[in-house]
Amino acid sequence: MQVSNIKELDTHAVIGGGKAEAFGMSESAEFFTVLSDTLYRDKVRAVAREVICNAWDAHIITDQTDLPIEIKLTNEELVIKDFGPGIAPERMRPIYCIYGASTKVKSEKETGGFGLGSKAPFAYSDHFSVTSAFEGLRTVYAVSRGGAETDGKPDMRPMVQTPTKATGITVSIPIRNATDRQNFENHIKAVVRQGGIKAKLNDVLLDTIDYEPSRKLGYMLMRRQGYGELNESVVYVLYGTVLYPLTTTHAEITKQTRHIANYLGENRVILLAPANSVGVTPSRESLSYSDKTIETCVRLLKAFTSSLKHDGEKAVRDHIKSRVKGIQRHQINLSMTEETVSAYGGSNIQDRKQIAQAIALAQPNLFTTRDQRQRVLLAGLQKKFRDSRRTFRRMGGKPLVHGYYGIHREQECEIYRHTRRLVLRMASKLNLLSDLMVYDHQATYQRDKLGAMDAYNGSRPVGQQILISPTQRDALKVLMNRYANNSQLRHSKDLTTVFVVKKMTAELRAKIEELSKHFKFDTEFLPFPERKKPKRGEKVEKGLFYAFSEVKHGANGRYRIAEKKTLPTAPKFYMNVRGGLERLDIDLRFFDRREDFGKFFGEIALANTVKAEAKLKMMGSRDIEVALIDELKAIASNREVAFAYLCRKGELISSGHYRSVSHMARDLIMEDIRFAQFFFPDAKIVTNEATEKAEFLMQVMQDRYNYGTKKYRDYQTVWEEVRRIAKGEFKDTCLDAKTADERFSFLKVLSDGNFSPDRSRAVYDFDETLALLKWLKARHERKAKTVSPNNDNTTDAQKEAA
Repeated sequence: MQVSNIKELDTHAVIGGGKAEAFGMSESAEFFTVLSDTLYRDKVRAVAREVICNAWDAHIITDQTDLPIEIKLTNEELVIKDFGPGIAPERMRPIYCIYGASTKVKSEKETGGFGLGSKAPFAYSDHFSVTSAFEGLRTVYAVSRGGAETDGKPDMRPMVQTPTKATGITVSIPIRNATDRQNFENHIKAVVRQGGIKAKLNDVLLDTIDYEPSRKLGYMLMRRQGYGELNESVVYVLYGTVLYPLTTTHAEITKQTRHIANYLGENRVILLAPANSVGVTPSRESLSYSDKTIETCVRLLKAFTSSLKHDGEKAVRDHIKSRVKGIQRHQINLSMTEETVSAYGGSNIQDRKQIAQAIALAQPNLFTTRDQRQRVLLAGLQKKFRDSRRTFRRMGGKPLVHGYYGIHREQECEIYRHTRRLVLRMASKLNLLSDLMVYDHQATYQRDKLGAMDAYNGSRPVGQQILISPTQRDALKVLMNRYANNSQLRHSKDLTTVFVVKKMTAELRAKIEELSKHFKFDTEFLPFPERKKPKRGEKVEKGLFYAFSEVKHGANGRYRIAEKKTLPTAPKFYMNVRGGLERLDIDLRFFDRREDFGKFFGEIALANTVKAEAKLKMMGSRDIEVALIDELKAIASNREVAFAYLCRKGELISSGHYRSVSHMARDLIMEDIRFAQFFFPDAKIVTNEATEKAEFLMQVMQDRYNYGTKKYRDYQTVWEEVRRIAKGEFKDTCLDAKTADERFSFLKVLSDGNFSPDRSRAVYDFDETLALLKWLKARHERKAKTVSPNNDNTTDAQKEAA
């Protein structure tokens, strides 16, 4: 291609003066090195680009662009072969041996014009070979960087000539190592692909880009292959068969490229410059930003941005309209206008409208506002759903407001009202409007997840799913488990409709199925219990109350009935609880000791409603809270109970400082009364049912009652009596901290090591701990017997002298 114009150089005239002296060029070996080697920044890329482009030019001048050039690459050499006309022997020197001489200056199709590309192999190697097949004669030339014979200048000499029927040029360049081979392979693939060149590498046809459909438009969108490709700029100019990065400090070009960068993401814009419209540097690694080059680049950039601005907004609007055509009533959601579409689906885009569509749908905010997009959506919904056009018209008139969770349109609950319309019609035909509910899995609290449809005040759309359930409890349990185990459902914003049908008949089921099919709902029926009428004279026993022994752990720190087993008659005691059978509110101390409750009081009924409590009282059951205090009064005078009280309250031993023997002994006794029997064998305390019951009562009643209530006063009165009895009965047994430290000094090794049994009895073994204490006590007693008393009259001074 033409790279300079004499007319552009003839810009002024010098009048007067002496004779003009023209400049010349040195033919030194150093200057040849500059033109062949140091000229190129990326030497491997330069070798691959220049030789491949020369081979492709040979196919262009012979009109063989449908025939690929052949490239062979091994660890030893790179061979590039074309099937052009070849070069006559007498023309080899002017072409290969003269720097600056080119046969492509006047050509608009070929790449080149500087007369330097054929010498580019010197940038990598000191020598290479050229084989020319021209008019039946095949000549092999050895090309070298030069030696003493040519004063260090490059030289070329013919080596052999043979007859041939083929035509074309073959360039063979030696490869140094396997690393360079891989580097050459990467650059060859990039040059061929980006230049739109047809080529085979080791008999494999390489991927390439066909730029012809984009020639008239002047630009295209290219998808990068990997992060290492086209990193120098976001905009490239294709001139000939080479891509040049558009990198310059020119104000207008910089402004345009920065603006375009907002649209592209990881992809690139390719500007297709016409022939002889831009200039390039001699290395052909960048553009030469002359006035003509700048004018061409600015014109192509403005053409791209102006068409993108015009077509981008239309693409967003058309996309929303197409979405409306396929939308169902339950799928309506205003946030759908904020959904983005992956811009580049895997291929290069060369159509103007497709380029605008790809960019605009990936970043709709660059072309339209959220308000504009939602108005297009609402206008389309008015046409599609004629029965709700007033609803969407009202929504279109509502302004966008800035809320805590971002920008939203006022009263978006209109979407909910619209999507529930068909559900209400179906419920009306079934006469089930009063039994209509919705499930919102995104509600914060479990109690708010399932509620009446009329009471819902949110903006989520009603989905296509309908659940028919015999009870609210069954529906809630099924839906919560379903959403917990399905991540796709958890991300859905749709509400689930629930019909609570207490009595299901075959006729009603058939009608529900018929209407579901008509309104296109996906309906699911939960199992309904079979209701059998008793035979005449048959007595049916009904369970009346739920048992405390059947309570299990539930969700959110609450409890639930594990199995729906009921008690046929009222037991002696009942327990007041609150909440439904799936969310019972029970004191943790009661729940942990429910086996002990069964041991001392038998079966206990749950009174979870006021009616249930009244019924239990009428049937003779007593409140377990009152029974606890009565049981405590009955055993208050028992000696063992008084001892257990002192142990539990930690009043048997006064505690010393932290890690003292008395402190550890006190903790052990408070943990288990059997340790007190070991420390105080003279007390002659035997663990019996009374002590076990007393310990149980203390655990479940401690801090149970509110200050000032009658139960609190009764509770305190009983324990004050127990404490008075204990202090009088075991007056001589209680120890202060100093006495305890001396008596139980065999525990010092444990107290120094901060030994303490865990409060959970399942963690430590009582028998093993007691055996350890007995062993320490026996060792201490043996040691005390072997130590003789100190009865001598030796003074301290004598001891010190000794």
